[in-house]
Amino acid sequence: MWKLKIAEGEGPWLTTTNNHVGRQHWEFDHEAGTPQERDQVERYREEFTKNRFQIKQSADLLMRMQVRNLSLLHLPLISQAIKVKETEDITEEAVTTTLRRAISFYSTIQAHDGHWPAESAGPLFFLPPLVIALYVTGAVNEILSPEHQMEIIRYICNHQVLCLIACYVEDPNSEAYKRHLARIPDYFWLAEDGMKMQSRNGGFPAWEPQRAFSWYVECTASAIQGLVLFRKLHPGHRTKEIDSCITRAIKYIEETQNPDGSW
Repeated sequence: MWKLKIAEGEGPWLTTTNNHVGRQHWEFDHEAGTPQERDQVERYREEFTKNRFQIKQSADLLMRMQVRNLSLLHLPLISQAIKVKETEDITEEAVTTTLRRAISFYSTIQAHDGHWPAESAGPLFFLPPLVIALYVTGAVNEILSPEHQMEIIRYICNHQVLCLIACYVEDPNSEAYKRHLARIPDYFWLAEDGMKMQSRNGGFPAWEPQRAFSWYVECTASAIQGLVLFRKLHPGHRTKEIDSCITRAIKYIEETQNPDGSW
């Protein structure tokens, strides 16, 4: 069972200036958890997968289960809620009870070092480059245990921003796959610097259109990889347009690269 570790750290390469206060990381322990707790975790996972198209954001239930179980050992029970009708006056007792309920709730999910553990994962595009980097450097199996790898696969399967590939795997001739292909041109934008992925406000970082900067190159690189794979699988489909897109996108990436190799 996975265990959330709070304010802990060891090893010669891990440094801290505050004794790891605020650090949160997950470790897998084969011996951790009661049978009831393990069953509850599986129910959480099954419920999320079943409803993943309606509710796309996790509720951090695994974290809440562990942190609240520890906190409830030291906290009084949360008082019952007070219901006030529209025609009733709000009393000082009702306000005080409501505030105490709110404080008690946040106390139950507060870690022992004082911070509130929470997900800060961002969009799915963070994950593949990390895995690729670990694979290229030869550290993928050193850093990512089999349990890590299984959970990463679970996350990708649950969310699939990779809808195009997922539809192709299910049925290369499906209507869903063809509809994805038909929409691809909507996400390309051409300027004097080359071909890029765009979003609703005109920038090409489609994962966060209202805040992301227009000079990121990750989505353009991902688009190149997708087009190269598509060209290999369907060599006769719109070859001229695809070759032109790839050439211009590569030109854009090369011309925005700094002399030291970075972007």
